[in-house]
Amino acid sequence: MPEEIMLVIIVGVVGVVVITLASIAGGVAQSVLKTREKEKTRRDIAAYVAEGTMSPDEGVKLMDAGRPAWERELWHKRGRA
Repeated sequence: MPEEIMLVIIVGVVGVVVITLASIAGGVAQSVLKTREKEKTRRDIAAYVAEGTMSPDEGVKLMDAGRPAWERELWHKRGRA
């Protein structure tokens, strides 16, 4: 009987560890993909500004579009767009 209980405990602990690691991996993957998309968007906007399709002011407005107010203020204080 005690061996069966020990087996159940081990299986439960391993299951929790596997689920935890899968959740962490999923969160990291989501964060990486989100960052890649943001950077691609920034590069696209920079390209439009460079070719003259968009004014620099329009580019700054687009880059600021999804940011929280505190982040916009921080970037503008540092001289970045």
